[in-house]
Amino acid sequence: MSAMAQTDAGLEVFFPIAHIETVGGREIAAPPLKVRQYAAFQAVVQPIIGYMVNAAYLDAVTHQTEACCRTVVVATGVDPEWLGEQDPDDLMRLLAAVCEVQIDFFVRRLRPAQDALGERTRALMAGLDGPPPLPGLSGTDTALPSAPI
Repeated sequence: MSAMAQTDAGLEVFFPIAHIETVGGREIAAPPLKVRQYAAFQAVVQPIIGYMVNAAYLDAVTHQTEACCRTVVVATGVDPEWLGEQDPDDLMRLLAAVCEVQIDFFVRRLRPAQDALGERTRALMAGLDGPPPLPGLSGTDTALPSAPI
């Protein structure tokens, strides 16, 4: 691998590149989702998640056409009416692009970020156990005497 290719691959981690598909004479970008898109994406992808995990795009498009269209619309921002006029293989390619870019982004950015945050949290939690209290500062040493009732 050339130094330039290594640099480009490293930059994709920090600046993810959208997958581009040409459909109906238009270049359609399938970028990684933004936070504002997650709730809508989760709602529309539920009926087809099994197909996507198994890369069964043809089955998804033929059995869950509406869910596929909604997923592509949420992820790419294309007009639903325009998408409905495209050929089924175009929908399948767009759906695959959406799936691939989300998986790529998850593997390269979100999973490592989650792992790093988890390690940091575990280290902080381990620090709560910390060293024993200094003499004269334990809970029994600093407790106020109880008043008679």
